[in-house]
Amino acid sequence: MTEDHDENRKVLSEHFGINSTQWKRFDRAKFCAKFWSYVVLQLKLWHPLILRVMWPFVAWPYRRYALRSTTDVLRDCGFSSEAAGALTYHYGDHGTPPASSPFFMTALLDTHYKGGAFFPKGGSRSIAATLTAAIERRGGFVFASSPVEKILTHRNMFEQPSAYGVRVKGVDVLTRQFVVSDAGVIKTFGMDSDQNSIDQALVNAEHGADQRALLHKNKDEKHDAVSACISDLCLFIGLDRSDKDLGLIAQNIWHVHDWNHDEAWQKMMDDSSAEMSTADQTPFLFISNESAKDPDWPLTHPGKATSEVIAVCKSDLFNKWANTTHEEREKDEEYLSLKQKLTDSYLEAFYLHFPKARGHVVFASLGTPLTM
Repeated sequence: MTEDHDENRKVLSEHFGINSTQWKRFDRAKFCAKFWSYVVLQLKLWHPLILRVMWPFVAWPYRRYALRSTTDVLRDCGFSSEAAGALTYHYGDHGTPPASSPFFMTALLDTHYKGGAFFPKGGSRSIAATLTAAIERRGGFVFASSPVEKILTHRNMFEQPSAYGVRVKGVDVLTRQFVVSDAGVIKTFGMDSDQNSIDQALVNAEHGADQRALLHKNKDEKHDAVSACISDLCLFIGLDRSDKDLGLIAQNIWHVHDWNHDEAWQKMMDDSSAEMSTADQTPFLFISNESAKDPDWPLTHPGKATSEVIAVCKSDLFNKWANTTHEEREKDEEYLSLKQKLTDSYLEAFYLHFPKARGHVVFASLGTPLTM
């Protein structure tokens, strides 16, 4: 797949027997999904009262065209299961398989890379550096390696829960206006169905009750409407030759075993064994050569290269070490053995695509859900 959108369609049509009628249905469905998702997103930028007034007029088409599962929409377009799998090869970008993902995500991704993609000079660290500089210019501060232990809350003058700061390493840091948490709703507030998650949540159990109630589909529903997201494993690779010498190219690789993404995903969810996260079992691998994408890399690090391999896994694969320190895990033979097994399997998949890299990997470190 390249930045030439039209050429990609020709290749897909040739290999998977997709005809013009199916493409027209797909384009029509894609247009409707993108249109109604844009409408709802625009309404969310206005006062909540406006969304409440307009919702009866946009709810049906939004659910009908944007929120239907990708699998259902592609089936209605007439695509075979193999063609549908090829069209959704990059479903890992939004972290849910086609049967579970709203179609508007696939619709947006379909043309996302049309004309190519972008990568920041200096690598991903330049994104953090730019954001940090902007925050500090405005009088703010950025703290690294400072995990938040608790979001401080109280009842305001209207008796509504309100956040006024965070606790970091035993120190209370107060805010002038509000606290923004990107830890996810479950980590922030917990779930009513899991008392342990409530006890470990960042927000006080009493003050988070109203937000937890929003997780239920309706008042009679006993199960939470959301669940914990999938976790990642990331292998960071360092090589002692340049990208050019090793044939490392500036593109993304989605390594899948077949086109039935839903079945592969469900197989992983039904099995918590370590084997389900190895390269030959995990639903997909995402391989990216970061140094090859960075135009400044040859100037700052001549004769060297970096790559990464990302896989998905269930977080409970590492639950037994959840309450251990980094030092304790580094002495645990079982933990180290599991990491090495996964590392070796990902390296073999990496060599499959870049055989010249074999023998030139001088650094390989696997990040787990406990360390990323």
